[in-house]
Amino acid sequence: MHERDRIMHDMLRPLGIEKGKPFEPTDRQKKILEEATVVGEIMAKNIDFSKTGRLQQSEYGSEGNRWEIASASTPEQNRYYGMDLDGRAAWFYEAVTNDIAMHGMENGGWGQVYLDNYRDGNGNGLDGGKQYTLTIDGDVNYAKTFWTVTVYNVEDRAIINNKIKSADVGSNVLGTQKNDSGDYVFHFSPKKPKGVAEANWVQTNPGENWFVYFGAYSPSKGFVAQKPETIVPNFVEVK
Repeated sequence: MHERDRIMHDMLRPLGIEKGKPFEPTDRQKKILEEATVVGEIMAKNIDFSKTGRLQQSEYGSEGNRWEIASASTPEQNRYYGMDLDGRAAWFYEAVTNDIAMHGMENGGWGQVYLDNYRDGNGNGLDGGKQYTLTIDGDVNYAKTFWTVTVYNVEDRAIINNKIKSADVGSNVLGTQKNDSGDYVFHFSPKKPKGVAEANWVQTNPGENWFVYFGAYSPSKGFVAQKPETIVPNFVEVK
């Protein structure tokens, strides 16, 4: 138990949960706690998947841009004069660690930057049964080493399990191709569109919602400063 979390002991005690004592909930308590696990997860999802407008530290790009800065909690999990409660809920619902090196937007640009995205440009959730494209300007310097776009499923926040056994596209993926304009066009769909290179496509699963991390490793100064030309664009649904 970390010192910062000692208060949780006092919040658990009225429920009958105490260190060194057996937990023997009544049938009424069991029913309440089972409902609470569902409500609690819904609350965490809402905070996590709707950070824009709620968590200032996750704001990214201009209005209408669907990307957010993923690392919503400070490494020490404090903010201003209190505990970073919503930031903790947002980050640790989908992540298991937190380090200053993961906060490139705030630490001066070293380490990594992680953006997340759950929606297309119209604000609709990313649907595994539909086709989307993400076009990245091939001339923009996002990172000194490389950048990737990794697909996860919403239900358990794990890397997507698809038939091609691949969840990544990015500047470091062998075989990645640019189009005639010099841009990267990545595709996300159940079936690979004709004429698209294998390395430019991630297979999604019908009936499963998904989200992505855009990870920039040793991010560029322009990307960290969120200069207009470095802003990652929205996903576009292909009708």
